Formats: sequence, structure tokens, C-alpha cells
Amino acid sequence: MLPILFSPFRHCSASQKWIPSGTHMNEWMWGTPSCNLEQTSCQLSFCCPKKRSAVSGGSREPLPRCPCLLCRFPRPCRVRSLLRGQELTALQHNFSFYSHPGLALRSRETKMPAGSAWWHPALLLALSCVPLWAAEISCRNEDGETVDWFALYKLPKHAKGQIPKLGLEYLYMDALAPQWQLGKYLINMTQSALGQTLQQLYETYESKRNTTAYAIYNDEVPESDSKGSKCGHTKGFLLLDKSQGFWVIHSVPLFPPIPEDGYGYPSTGESYGQTAICITFKYDQFTEIDQQMLSYNPGIYSCSIPDIFQADLPNLQKLCAKSRLPSAPLRHLAKLQSARGETFLHFAKSHFFIDDIYVAWMAQELKTDLLAEFWQRSGEKLYSNCSLDYHVYNIDMIGMPLNSTFHSINDHSKWAVSRKYKDQWTCIGDLNRAAEQAWRSGGFICTQNEQIYKAFRHLVIHYESCTSAPREL
Repeated sequence: MLPILFSPFRHCSASQKWIPSGTHMNEWMWGTPSCNLEQTSCQLSFCCPKKRSAVSGGSREPLPRCPCLLCRFPRPCRVRSLLRGQELTALQHNFSFYSHPGLALRSRETKMPAGSAWWHPALLLALSCVPLWAAEISCRNEDGETVDWFALYKLPKHAKGQIPKLGLEYLYMDALAPQWQLGKYLINMTQSALGQTLQQLYETYESKRNTTAYAIYNDEVPESDSKGSKCGHTKGFLLLDKSQGFWVIHSVPLFPPIPEDGYGYPSTGESYGQTAICITFKYDQFTEIDQQMLSYNPGIYSCSIPDIFQADLPNLQKLCAKSRLPSAPLRHLAKLQSARGETFLHFAKSHFFIDDIYVAWMAQELKTDLLAEFWQRSGEKLYSNCSLDYHVYNIDMIGMPLNSTFHSINDHSKWAVSRKYKDQWTCIGDLNRAAEQAWRSGGFICTQNEQIYKAFRHLVIHYESCTSAPREL
């Protein structure tokens, strides 16, 4: 006889305490099993491994490890019938899911037709709205919902306008809401899109499962005095299993923290503008991404690539183990497709391709003039270049919503857009237009998504023409 996993009841045990009507638990916290009288539901308080108080930007001391995990998110969750393979949908706030055997699912106000399979005593039900470590790996928005992609632009402290200037505010857009909006949280908060997405990686690290792979890389490593000048000028992280995963490319030095430290945002990343893009991919796309890593040569500082991925991700596994890599191509262009079918092109150049990736490759390959935004405070800046068929112009003024503006000299992001609206290319990546970066590996991910293009193109207030710029040597 199969065990019953679903058992509606209306009473709390003697070991449980009452929660006043209207109490909400929106944060992960410690607590004993509890019961809400009005909702007639018993539930466990939220808990999670080694939570950090990144919300306040203060102490990062770990909490003790918790014995359980509870999934209780304010979005629809899916319930599957194990006997019939049917799927039912209910509001997540009507249910609580317990990760320990023997704990039951409770309903608050759910109404089902008489004789419904939902209430059949022989029916086994399991809730598939599970904690992040057991859910589908994906980019996540500020509500914890899965999204095909998102892009964000962290604003500099030196911006002029109506937006507060903490250096932690950011503009955000994703596949569900493809227009810039001011983030609901600060970038150093765990509820931010980066925090929500990274939490999946940190929970994977805690669980030490061998069915999931991850890698975190940066040319400037957190809590390290050395810079990865021998590796690519690359910053990002990825997480995947045999079904799917995500890849984040960003411009923030010293980010993200190692999994042992939990989520946080470096104070060094507050002053200047920064960008990040997250894309969800099905598993087969990561074999292409693995090939890109060979030219990319990222400075990986935290990783786990279990043996089950060896055949498909040989380069990532070697990079993780710091083993010798095979010979890398000078450059490699990969066509990638997101989980929902969005097309992206990824340009990866090795340090043997000694040239400006913007002018010598991207603009000519995409057959479009590019407006480029990049870090202009380091090294020998390259000026706007009109020497080849397709030109590259340096942006020098950015305009944000709420009448906020800033000069490119206060921006550490790296992105480019087509000058002509009909071409609508947007590229987000790793490399600056500086002479010394011709000798560094790195790359860009590009898309012709119309919403992404309009969002970034409308930020450009002024760019430098080739005639007004000093001639390049």
C-alpha cells in the first residue's frame, strides 16, 4: 500500500504555536512549526543554510545550519497527481510544503468540486513547487520567478537626477517585463535578481550534489590580493544540471562571493555603473558554452564539475581542476538559443587574437556601426574608429529614466548597441576599448531582441565622432 502524502486537517498539534491572523512570513527565518487560526493551516517557518544579512549590508556571520527547507513563494505552484499524471494549479500562499517525510500539506481556502480527484482518499499528491535547490535551474527575477533572461544596469553614485545615489540602485528588465524599471531592492540584497539567481548556486554548494555543475570566475577574485592577469578579462558564473541552467555575464570586480560566504555585493562596486545579463539555457547549449570557455580562459575561483559532465563539458572540468587545456582557437563565435528560443551570438577571443574586439571583429561580423560603452579610466583608451567598413563610436554620456544622467567616465559596464535602429544589435560583455586589452581574452554576448535593444539604445545621449576624436596610433 502506498503511503498517503496529502492529508488535509484543521488542528495544530500540542507542540505547535499560534500565529496571529494576518501574519506573513516573507523572509527565511528560524522557528518552530506554527499554525494560523484563520487560515487553518499548519506550516514551518522559513529557514535556509548559512543565511547572511546582506540586506542591511552589515554583518555576514552565518546562521546555524537549519534542519529543513520550506517552499512557500507568492506565485502559482504546480501540484502533480502521482497516480494520474494530472496537473492542478493553486495559489502558493494556500499551501505549505514540507521537506521532511511524515509532514503533510495543508489547504487554507481551496475549493474543489465534489468527487474531484483532488480529494480522492487513494490519490497520491506531491507538490512540485519545491525549494530552489530542487526546482528548475533558471534565471530568477526579484519575485523569485523563473525568467528566460534578465538584464540589469547598476547606477553609479555620481549620477545626476531624481534617483537616490547610494550606488546600489539598479535598472532591471526581463523577458516578462521587457522595459527598464527601477529595481524594487538594492543590488546588495538577497531579494535582488542577482541575489535570487545566485541563491540557487549557493544552495547547490550546500547540498554537495553530484548532479549539478557550477563555476564562478572573475579576473579580480574576492578576498584576494592578486589580479588574474594571466586569465581572461572575464566576469561571470554559471549553474546547470542535465536539464538546463543559467549563465550570468557581468562587469563587477570581486563579485560574487564564494559560496561559503553567501550573497553579498562588494563596496568597490558601488561607485561606478555596472551591467549584468542572465540567460537560461537548456543543457545542450552548455556544450557550446564549454567550447567558448577554451578561448575565454576565465579565472575560475570556485567550481564543481562532477564526472557525469566530463564528456560534455571537458574544458570547464579542466579549468575547474586547473589542468592543462588543449590549444585554443584565436577566436570563436557560437550561436546559442535560450530555453524559450531567443537567439544569442557569443564572441570569445583568446589572448592570441591581438586586436580590438569591437572594431576588428564584432562590428564587421554583425555588419553594423556600434556605439560602445566601457571603462575609460584604465590604460590607454582607444578613440572612436572609422577605419573599417563598419565603425565604432565611443559613448560619452548616458541618460537614465527619472532624468538621471552620468558621464561614461563614471561607468565600469561594457556594452555596445547598433548606431542605426534598423540593425538593433545589443552586446553585453567583458572587454574595454583599451590598448592593453587587445592582449586579453574575453568576449560579448549579442542579441537582436528588440526590447533589449530599445532599452539600451535609448540610454545613449551623446557619442564621440571619429572626426572630433584624436587620431589613433
